[in-house]
Amino acid sequence: MDSSLLLTHMALGAMWAYVLHAAQQWKALPWVTQKTTALNITFRIVASFFTGIGIHGAYTGNATQGWQIAIAIPSLAVLGHTLVQMVGQYALQQGWLTALQVQKFVIILGNQNEAMRSTLTK
Repeated sequence: MDSSLLLTHMALGAMWAYVLHAAQQWKALPWVTQKTTALNITFRIVASFFTGIGIHGAYTGNATQGWQIAIAIPSLAVLGHTLVQMVGQYALQQGWLTALQVQKFVIILGNQNEAMRSTLTK
């Protein structure tokens, strides 16, 4: 894997992890939490698939003449290779999400320690 592809996968893994983490923290989605394991796993699998599959599209034209849309779907060999990339992308997303959750836990512990220190010094 060349360095630009690795960087792309790292960045996309971080992006999907941040999206899932934000959804877990968002009050408008109370049914998405860290405890909804099946939903979280399904989200990561789907995100991994779309990251690795390589379906892309292009369009040309304008409003007066009309539009032409082209969608490129990869070959079966590429689809097979996508399964390998899905495993790596899923692992990257899990690592990023774990790092985000640990960061939140460390911040909470830091706040508790600060509150304990201020109580003890009174």
